[in-house]
Amino acid sequence: MKILYSSHILVVLLLSYTMISCNQHEDRKTDIFSQMIGKEIIFPDSMSIQIQHISLNCDILTNPYTIITYIDSADCTSCKMKLSSWTKFLNELKHLGVDDIGFLMIMDSNDQDDVEYVLQKGNFLYPVGLDHKSQFHLLNSLPQEEEFHTMLLDYGHKIVAVGNPILNPKIKNIYKSLIIDDDPIEN
Repeated sequence: MKILYSSHILVVLLLSYTMISCNQHEDRKTDIFSQMIGKEIIFPDSMSIQIQHISLNCDILTNPYTIITYIDSADCTSCKMKLSSWTKFLNELKHLGVDDIGFLMIMDSNDQDDVEYVLQKGNFLYPVGLDHKSQFHLLNSLPQEEEFHTMLLDYGHKIVAVGNPILNPKIKNIYKSLIIDDDPIEN
């Protein structure tokens, strides 16, 4: 009987610990999120922007909204880029009548040839910033968690939403609502 009672206490303690840990993790996420919303994103001068292997010299961040996704290519570059998913999402926005959405994938990579190969192989026709000096991450003090590396920016480069719309349907709906309704305060 004592062993059964001790087992119950152990289970209750483990569940309590798990709930506290989850709550602390969620509190951290909430803190990070609240610190990011409204923050202005800074783009390093050293970052080159291109579509596949063609360099762009213009300011592509002049749209009412721009989606930025930052990728640290320490692991599998093509796996993290998810080019077909981004193309599908951006085409979906165009089919909804959104023609003035900006997009920039920022690659923290020293291997420009590899990035260009992946972009050409995936026939990715959207701008990619090559950040050879890791300045974007440093200038903007991005959190380590990748879930905070995709953001929706307004015209002033301020963050209005955080999260990856191609990985999370709820975030996808939030992005669509903000972009299409153009009423971030209400949303």
